[in-house]
Amino acid sequence: MRSHVYTLWELSYSSLWYFLSTRSQVSGEEVLTGIFLVTGRRNIVSYLTCDRHRQGRSYKMRAFTAFTAVLLAVGCASHSLTITAPIPAIHRIAFVPPTELHWVTFENAAPPVGYPFQFWVNKIDSHSKSFRFNQAVEPGKLALAESITEAVKQRLTERGFEVEVLDDVKRPASNPDNIDDDYVASHVDADAVLHIWIDEVGMYSGHLSDKYVPRINIRGKLWTKSREDSLYSDEVDYGVDARKGKSWAIFADERYRWGSFDELMSNMEDVRAAYTTGTRLAAIKMADQVAASAASSASTPGDPTRAAAKK
Repeated sequence: MRSHVYTLWELSYSSLWYFLSTRSQVSGEEVLTGIFLVTGRRNIVSYLTCDRHRQGRSYKMRAFTAFTAVLLAVGCASHSLTITAPIPAIHRIAFVPPTELHWVTFENAAPPVGYPFQFWVNKIDSHSKSFRFNQAVEPGKLALAESITEAVKQRLTERGFEVEVLDDVKRPASNPDNIDDDYVASHVDADAVLHIWIDEVGMYSGHLSDKYVPRINIRGKLWTKSREDSLYSDEVDYGVDARKGKSWAIFADERYRWGSFDELMSNMEDVRAAYTTGTRLAAIKMADQVAASAASSASTPGDPTRAAAKK
């Protein structure tokens, strides 16, 4: 039969183990304190070597427990700082600007009713009108990327950030906005990197709409070297994709709606104004969201995965 002393030890060991397993962060001092409470600060050695309990599993259990607890103390003490390290405050932002677009989308999604194969008739019609629409708009002359760059830089500067525009970032020819995030972050002297790009610009008439409405969708991402996930990653939509009550949505002005393709083509100056106005509004809104994310990032714990990888 096991002694009464060994039963108390088992209960104490169970209590210590429960304490350690339910704590998200445990320091080395806490572990050693737990050991002292279980064994008695003055009797650790004598407890492990006591002749009365030296035989059999009782001694082995004590030795294993003490050894395991010491390992936990060393491990927890060496990793607690990495988990709780905050992200440094962001003051300087390196800004990767968007690239200019050379084509705008055009779609008339009229309901496929009436004639047989009406769906394909609508597709062919949209393709033909898209070519004519792009010839009239001349997207390359709109300078929407330049407008976004200027608006974002100005807005972030007004919010107290120092912004450096990176015009010489290496970009793949087939997809200029598909940049290497980690490479850029490792080659800039800034607290964070911001990349904004144009996702889509076009004109759209929906299934249940008799109006052509502009579509401007931009995307943005803010990240640092110190964490895997982004501080900010979202989009802002102006025009047809806007939804009521959404922080990423901006509804187009009522004057930027046209009832037919002929009306659209005969008001090309207003179409260009819709694109330049919508792009600037979307850029300003995104800059405000980025600024809010950057300002609140200092109180967010750093990601241990990337922090550990940098060591």
